[in-house]
Amino acid sequence: MHNLDFMLQTLVNLALHYPQAGRTPAQLRILAEDWAEDLAAFPRDIVERAVKAHRRESPYFPTVADIWRRCEALRRGLEARREAERALPGRTLTRDEQNALNTDWCAKILANLRGKMGCGAGMEKMDADLLHLLDEARDLAGTPFSLTSAYRCPKHNKAVGGVPTSAHTRGYAVDIRCVDSHSRFVILQALLEVGFRRIELAPTWIHVDNDPDKPRDVAFYRHGGAY
Repeated sequence: MHNLDFMLQTLVNLALHYPQAGRTPAQLRILAEDWAEDLAAFPRDIVERAVKAHRRESPYFPTVADIWRRCEALRRGLEARREAERALPGRTLTRDEQNALNTDWCAKILANLRGKMGCGAGMEKMDADLLHLLDEARDLAGTPFSLTSAYRCPKHNKAVGGVPTSAHTRGYAVDIRCVDSHSRFVILQALLEVGFRRIELAPTWIHVDNDPDKPRDVAFYRHGGAY
């Protein structure tokens, strides 16, 4: 069972972000007791990450079920990563080494895109939270993510027919290559489980973004659409 003070402080912080919920101190204490018990199966760092993700992605005060689902998705992602590490020959990678590999994966893909897009599609232009969620989704899906589009400068965005307000122009979006129905299902399921709330399906790619200025909990499908 989690420390009650930790859980109460977590709920107090959430109440500050969601004043419209109108939670009283007495209500928050009762909730803290329930959350401490119901989320006991998850370590503190996973709970903190789940709460942070909800706060960034949802306009509504969460229920314990909301946080539990996010925690479970994070837990499954970590377990999948550990299984992959155990399958490798030799010693298990340290956390710092694994983080370095994750960053290297993103950097190599974006470097490859740089030449195709002609506008410096580098790591420095991409939102860090987006890349973190992508890496978690990649682990959860257990399949490589081949990015066909990431950051776009305004010139390139116009050239490919993107809308002027495209999330790509601020580093909040990527397109993942996907050409068969099974891969599409696996990737889509993983993206949803790690917390993405803006997704578009197309015949040969999946667009996903975490643009804070656009509506959440939306899914699009447009044959040959431009985003």
